[in-house]
Amino acid sequence: MLQTACQQNTNQDQVIVDIAPLPPSMFGRDLVEQVKADARGTDRAIPVIVEKCIEAVETLAMDYEGIYRKTGGTGQSKVITQLFEKGNYDAFDLRDTDAFNDICSVTSVLKNYFRALPNPLLTYALHDAFVGASSLRDPSEKTAALATLVRQLPREHYYTLKALMVHLYNVQRQSEENLMNARNLGVVFGPTLMRSNDPSKEFADMAGKALSVEWLVEHAPEVFNDTSE
Repeated sequence: MLQTACQQNTNQDQVIVDIAPLPPSMFGRDLVEQVKADARGTDRAIPVIVEKCIEAVETLAMDYEGIYRKTGGTGQSKVITQLFEKGNYDAFDLRDTDAFNDICSVTSVLKNYFRALPNPLLTYALHDAFVGASSLRDPSEKTAALATLVRQLPREHYYTLKALMVHLYNVQRQSEENLMNARNLGVVFGPTLMRSNDPSKEFADMAGKALSVEWLVEHAPEVFNDTSE
């Protein structure tokens, strides 16, 4: 039986990982630079860490109560982080529940990755515009404004946002089981994906960040309807 519960203490905490020498940390590296590093001559558009974490959740935990809201165990989260830092992505599979039995450690690592980006996923440059658009009362104006802003994102930011929002749209479709509707996901991911250059605005922008991400989750199929990768 698959064990995907969020556990604070697991056997995985005891796993010894050879982590020396480590390359410069991908946690805190620019998203565009990470995509280029991961591409290795291919036409990759999103970081491998995003792809693998989403893949694990979609395989194991779409109906897990509180997915993305609950925090994973520290030990297993550290192990997963170190494996990604090594860069040998083919050496592990996050869907292997014998090796990784705490799905919330996977989601915690993914959220930590986005929080550590030096330029947030929705970018500093577009932050104020996203917050402003999220407060528009007219639905058609709001839709037009937010959709336009999404298309202004750098290529790697756009495709990474697309992968995440389409995934979260599928998560909220199972909200009767996982209790994570678009609003809850907006609250979780708003401050994770959006930050202002002005730290004094973080609290004032909190609602705008949550509303922006909530809207993107709800409208992902229409916003990201291109067929290119």
